[in-house]
Amino acid sequence: MSALRAVPLLDPQPILELIQQKGGTCSFDEAVQVLVRARFSESAARDALWQFLSDGRLEFTADRQLKVP
Repeated sequence: MSALRAVPLLDPQPILELIQQKGGTCSFDEAVQVLVRARFSESAARDALWQFLSDGRLEFTADRQLKVP
């Protein structure tokens, strides 16, 4: 039986606030650090961001910054 790693429930508000403060975009690494400060491990933070990208709640700009669609 394989074990699945659980990603803690994510409140997107800190990322949305960061994007707003930075003028509409932020780097992937900046978003990871916001989640790490919110008590996520670095790998869980990356997983959560990729999930947001997959779900369409965030998207990449042409220069690989994160933005709200």
